Amino acid sequence: MLFRGETFQEAVSKGLEYYEITQDMAEINLVKGVDPQQSHSDSEFVVEVIPNNDLSVDADGNFKLFYEEDGVYVQIYPPIGNGEEIKPETVKERLAYKKVHDIDSEALMQAFNTGNNEKIKIAPYQEEEKYPASLALEIAADDSKAFATMIPPDGGDSLTVDEVMKSLEENGVIAGLDHSRIEEMVTKRIYGIPIQVAAAIAPQDGENGYIEYKVNVEKKKDLNVNEDGTVDFHELGLIENVKTGQVLAQLFPPTDGKDGQDVRGNVIKAKSGVPAKLLKGKNIEITEDKSRLVSLIDGQVSIAAGKLNVYPVYEVIGNVDNSTGNIRFVGKVVVRGNVLTGFEIQADGDIEVNGVVEGAKLKSGSNIILKRGAQGSGRGVLTCEGSLVSKFIENCTVEAGGDILADAIMHSNISSKSTIEVKGRKGLLVGGNVAARNEIRAKTIGSPMATLTHIEVGVDPDLRKNMDILHKKLEQERKSLEQVNYNINLIAKMAKNGYVPENKKVLFKRCAELKTQLEENIKQKEIKLHEMKSQLNAISKGTVKVRGVVNPGTVITIGSSTMHIKDSIEFTTFYRTGGEIKLGPYE
Repeated sequence: MLFRGETFQEAVSKGLEYYEITQDMAEINLVKGVDPQQSHSDSEFVVEVIPNNDLSVDADGNFKLFYEEDGVYVQIYPPIGNGEEIKPETVKERLAYKKVHDIDSEALMQAFNTGNNEKIKIAPYQEEEKYPASLALEIAADDSKAFATMIPPDGGDSLTVDEVMKSLEENGVIAGLDHSRIEEMVTKRIYGIPIQVAAAIAPQDGENGYIEYKVNVEKKKDLNVNEDGTVDFHELGLIENVKTGQVLAQLFPPTDGKDGQDVRGNVIKAKSGVPAKLLKGKNIEITEDKSRLVSLIDGQVSIAAGKLNVYPVYEVIGNVDNSTGNIRFVGKVVVRGNVLTGFEIQADGDIEVNGVVEGAKLKSGSNIILKRGAQGSGRGVLTCEGSLVSKFIENCTVEAGGDILADAIMHSNISSKSTIEVKGRKGLLVGGNVAARNEIRAKTIGSPMATLTHIEVGVDPDLRKNMDILHKKLEQERKSLEQVNYNINLIAKMAKNGYVPENKKVLFKRCAELKTQLEENIKQKEIKLHEMKSQLNAISKGTVKVRGVVNPGTVITIGSSTMHIKDSIEFTTFYRTGGEIKLGPYE
């Protein structure tokens, strides 16, 4: 039986679907195909699908042509089961495709009437019209891939690898060729199945430029715990000294990319790498070739906002008190004694205090190191862009851009953009509000007396603060807009009565301009507030890890989820998933 399709595979698929068999269960002959040298606009494929005789199927009748020395013969095969008999029109169509001439119509009808596999001569001797195998090509719209389908020969020759390559070239497929698949398709004679024979060669983007630091810019604040449970605050590894002229960083340029090609050989441009940039901080110079950073002084190297800085050190031998006054310094400050209540230290570099910080204010552009601790009595404020390390923190307000590490934190308001770790023999975190962006780790949280202790992770403290500020400004402008609208409406009513004083006209113009400005400001602030809320939701991840016990009275917040601890919980990790806080084993 014959089946038609726009492609060879479509025609074959229709036949196999009709008989409900697979391709290896049938004989397939091409009745009519497409000349690959001609336009495909009116193309059609006609195939003959003959189920194998040993199949228990219903099959239509069929036929076969024989080219012998004395003429052309036809043999009609009867249908199998409930199949339909072959129609004369089908045989005639095949004879026309094979260009058989001088057909004896009576003999052809005799073949149908006789049936039963008898060969009947229907035309004089003539050469068989043979059709060689051909190649159908499909190219993706973006020229990224090319697929070839081999159409089987009808009495003619099979395709060779060279012929396939020539056909691809003639159709413009010249790059990204898969020679192994082409050879496999030809040698194994894979007909009717589209084979990917070419794929675009992807461009290779260049590598970005980068900076190689010759000094340690990622100083790890890893506290060492002694055998007795105390924390060693002496060897923190936070200070790195450099000499005048020392190379601190080396700039490496970006590399160019390597262009690719689509299957037609068109260039696919690669992206060049993005150059890095050396940022010069304090007491730093860039060499003439713009490739290195060099220190101008002896001092301590530090990095802030991507800039390397070298700071000298200001040392206070005793206490910060009336004898010294407040201290403001561009480099590092070292205090050998205590910092007394009411005094301030501001430093661009580290602040290191060997004694106790009382109700004082310390502000550092880098790290704060308190070897004995801070007893703030509600007045102590410690702020730093980097990390804060302290023996203990009690009744203080602390904000750190990096980690906060201590042996105990009690009744304080603590905020870190990174991690808070209460480590050592006590490892106690009790009372107050403690917030970190990434993680909080402690041995004990809260107390058996159910002291109220707020713990929060998965939040950017600055983002939350800026959201509150923006929200207040937004409310103020909305109130201002209400007042402006009231004035505009009031003057509009006066206009309806037929008289508006000159000063009211001026006020009306000002209000109209202010209304436009306020509406635009409100719109922009609402967009910004929405973006901040999206950012807040995006970072609402974090964990609270307790290697000892969490006591009742503790409130744990992760992102927008909150859990109130009512019973003691030991050795656990709190995390957020699916909008809820879950408990897992301590890690």
